[in-house]
Amino acid sequence: MYKIHNSEGYIQHLSDMAIIPNNPSNRDWREYQAWLVSDKNNKPLPMDIIDPWIAKRQERNLILQSTDWTVLPDAPLTLTEKTAWKAYRQKLRDLPRDYAKVEDIKMPSVTALVKA
Repeated sequence: MYKIHNSEGYIQHLSDMAIIPNNPSNRDWREYQAWLVSDKNNKPLPMDIIDPWIAKRQERNLILQSTDWTVLPDAPLTLTEKTAWKAYRQKLRDLPRDYAKVEDIKMPSVTALVKA
């Protein structure tokens, strides 16, 4: 099953929460289009159906995934920088524990970690 994000221009596959860009050259986009025409009753869920915690976790997971390189042993970072990245990533992992309401979440800032 899929969920549409009209304002963002992409689709989300609900089985794995993967984001599918609106791009005909993307294999997942083509599979989504095939799913739509395979049964006239197939329709993506509206944006407001999905649990906001799931959406926030997905956002957090994408950030963690994109910063995995910072904790690799051969990452081109100083020990101080690696320590800062580890602390930042831990704050991301702690978000569900640290906030009772998803609307109160303040994502940790990466600005100080990015070299100018």
